[in-house]
Amino acid sequence: MELKPDFLEKVTNCNWFENCGDQNFEKFEVIFINDKSEIPESMHTHKWENIYFAKRGDFYTSIFLNHREQYGLMNEEFDKAKKEVLTFSKRFTAGLKKKEIRFDGLVLKNVIANFQILFMINHFSEYYTPDIYYEQMLEIYLSGHLPCGWSGGQKNGIFKVY
Repeated sequence: MELKPDFLEKVTNCNWFENCGDQNFEKFEVIFINDKSEIPESMHTHKWENIYFAKRGDFYTSIFLNHREQYGLMNEEFDKAKKEVLTFSKRFTAGLKKKEIRFDGLVLKNVIANFQILFMINHFSEYYTPDIYYEQMLEIYLSGHLPCGWSGGQKNGIFKVY
C-alpha cells in the first residue's frame, strides 16, 4: 500500500488521544462528550454505524463507477491497509490507556476500522476526493481527540468527540 508521505508523517507523529476530554477543538463544530464512560454507548448507536457504512459505501461506489480497474484492486489494497493499520494499533492502544479510556475492544475496533478506510482513501486519492466527513474525522484524530459518535443527518451532521 502506497500512502502519501505527508499523510504517513502526520499519522506517525500524531500524539494519539492526548487531548481526549479537553474541549479545546476549534477547527469546526463538534459536540463534546464530557464523560469517557459515555464513549461506548455513543459508538454503539445505529446512527454512528449507519454514517460510517454510508460514507464507506460512497467511497467504494465512486471508485466502482469511475475507475473500474482500480476497483478491482480494492480487496488486495484493503488487506494491505489492514496490515498497515495494525502496526499503528499499538499506538492507538497506548494512547487510549494513557487517557484511561476503558473499552471492551469496541473503541479500538472503531479506531482501526476508521483508519483502514482513511488509509484506503489516501491510497486511492488520485481517484477519489474525500468527503468532508473523512477530512474532519482525520483532523479530529490528528488533534489528539477521539471521534465517537454522530449527531444530525448524513449531509448536515456533526461529530461527537471525546
